[in-house]
Amino acid sequence: MDTNQRYQQFFNEAPDAIVIFNRDRNVIDTNNAFQELLGYSKEDTKSLKVNDIISAFDQQEIPIIESNLTKNKRIVNKLILHCFDGKQLVAEVSSTLTSENEIMSIIRPIVDDVSIVDELRNSERNLLLAHQKLKLFIDHSTSAVALFDNKMVCLNCSQKWIDDWAFFSTKKIKEEFIGANYFDIFPTINKKWNDILVRALKGEVIINDKELFTSPTGENLWLRWKIHPWHNDQNNVGGVMLFTDIINDEVNTIKALQESEKLNRNLVAHSPMGIVIQNLNQEIVFANPKAA
Repeated sequence: MDTNQRYQQFFNEAPDAIVIFNRDRNVIDTNNAFQELLGYSKEDTKSLKVNDIISAFDQQEIPIIESNLTKNKRIVNKLILHCFDGKQLVAEVSSTLTSENEIMSIIRPIVDDVSIVDELRNSERNLLLAHQKLKLFIDHSTSAVALFDNKMVCLNCSQKWIDDWAFFSTKKIKEEFIGANYFDIFPTINKKWNDILVRALKGEVIINDKELFTSPTGENLWLRWKIHPWHNDQNNVGGVMLFTDIINDEVNTIKALQESEKLNRNLVAHSPMGIVIQNLNQEIVFANPKAA
């Protein structure tokens, strides 16, 4: 028996359910335990895609798993899976990258009680609806907003966020932002901002109405920003939502108005004519030296 045959025998007879799929999310192979657990025949699995066996809500985890997998690294998730007969089960899914750049997932069932799964399904529907509303808000927001999980992996971001920050980032388009870690997106982040993220991930809402930010290119940007933690269904901090607004135009306008007011006051103060300013009650609120 050669090495490939030994591997195939081990794969087929492994006690845990195993599925292998490619980057197009097509199922490449499954073992006997997978077919027994989920009720698919070997022939059925040939046309399966990953989306066919993972619940709609949990499908948002797939791009995050794919983007964070590297060789010799294992990622574990709890997912709701669809069986061939329409039933569902909750399983621990442990995924790793193979030498052929395919993803191998080992599936260990946690819950197969119908009542519990029904309860989870209702919870899933509510979470999916909330997720869809949030996604719609972010996708169509005219503000710069980005959603991160508690590992600071980007789950979604608005086009305004990309427009404002792509120039200063290693990422340029939305597909590159989604699934990327914040510290990979902005590798030159300073310690102050890192400390702010740590505080937010502990549940603190942090706001700054005006802060000067110097970009890696040396450009000075005035920012108004807010970082707000969001909570998962266990009421734990699931990550943060970050809002930013570049307010250079606003700051420059206020500065110009202040300089204009100062100039006008100087002109009035040194005018050779007496100038008096009264309010609506005819009270004198200003008089230059010539009028005094």
